[in-house]
Amino acid sequence: MRTVIALMSLLSLLPAEEQRASLAIPVPLTAETVAAMARTVAPEVAAARIGQAIAAANSRSAYAFAYPHLLGTASYTRASLDYQEIPVFGNVAFNRENEYRTGIAIEQYLYSYGRLGAASDADNQLTRLAKHEVVLTQRDMAFMARITFESARLARARQLIAADRVTQRTGERDDAHALAKAGRANISEANLADIILAQAEDEYAAANNEWERILIKLAALIGIDRVGMPAITAEPIERPDLPGLLNNAAQKINTSGEPVSLELQQQYEDAIGRLERSTARPQLNARASYGADGETYDNLDDNWSASLALTWRLYDGGNTLAVSERAAQRSRQLRYQRDASIRDRLIQLDQARSESSSLSERIKLADQVMNLAQANYEDTRAQFRAGRLTLVQVGDSSFRLTEARYRLLTLRYQEAVLGHELERLAE
Repeated sequence: MRTVIALMSLLSLLPAEEQRASLAIPVPLTAETVAAMARTVAPEVAAARIGQAIAAANSRSAYAFAYPHLLGTASYTRASLDYQEIPVFGNVAFNRENEYRTGIAIEQYLYSYGRLGAASDADNQLTRLAKHEVVLTQRDMAFMARITFESARLARARQLIAADRVTQRTGERDDAHALAKAGRANISEANLADIILAQAEDEYAAANNEWERILIKLAALIGIDRVGMPAITAEPIERPDLPGLLNNAAQKINTSGEPVSLELQQQYEDAIGRLERSTARPQLNARASYGADGETYDNLDDNWSASLALTWRLYDGGNTLAVSERAAQRSRQLRYQRDASIRDRLIQLDQARSESSSLSERIKLADQVMNLAQANYEDTRAQFRAGRLTLVQVGDSSFRLTEARYRLLTLRYQEAVLGHELERLAE
């Protein structure tokens, strides 16, 4: 029986061990995983969340007038009641009186036209605005992480191209030295091959440095140590669905991003304007107090009072009108800013639609050029080995191949970045 229990216990531990083992294996990074990690760890997002807490505190402050206000008082007064003219000393006070007072009062807001509703609206808009600010911050940090990820892909492609160039140049150097040794080429060809190889190695070192720089930035954005950073997902990576992203962005052009934030700000300013105007309306409050007073602190007389007060601010020097006008003008300003934001987003969408069509065609052409350049380089290299072409001609075909490869990768990078820009436009 004990053996069976022990075996069952060991079997129950297997899933947990497998789970820990799977977590220990680094998963290759993708654009979406780095975006999710950046949203989680970015200090900018944490700061935006603190903004939510600030908005909540401001909301509680705005509602404070509607809750009971409790006041406590205590005082001591000494006053002279009788003055007499004394020779030499002049007018001297006699019969000084001591007075002790203590009490407690409670005040309660009862009604003011529109004040409570305006405060409620301002509270709701401020809360929504703070929440949307978190969304915008997460969007921007995710976009930055995605773009850095794509830059890392491009840097890795440059690194691979530079490594291939070193391999090619090494082979060309070996061919040049072999031809010079056989007397079929000048020694200057061999020397030139050495120079070109050194330049290719320098380009490779620069590409390695650029790769490392971008990885350091990416590691910082996603909140992990560079040493333990998972690998970037290997190529080929699926190309973005630009038509689908364009349709999605077009549907959300007015209902996401900065236009929403500006609309919430406008609604908040409208509510603040109503709240300020409500202070000029009649306001009804109740007050009750209980206290005691007397000449000695140990012999005080009780007293109490209860009252209803209707107050109406008839004129305050124009302050209410000025504050209300400020809120109204601020609301108009935000409305125009929202219109400008929508216009700019529509421009960006139309430009993205045009760029999407252009990139699709250019990538096809770049792919054809790269295949032709690869065939041209192989033919040129073979003719160089046969002694029919010079190293300079081989170098020219090698450069054209490198340029064609990098051109294709650059266009695919631009396509990926355009996809992320459209994702940002729809968030």
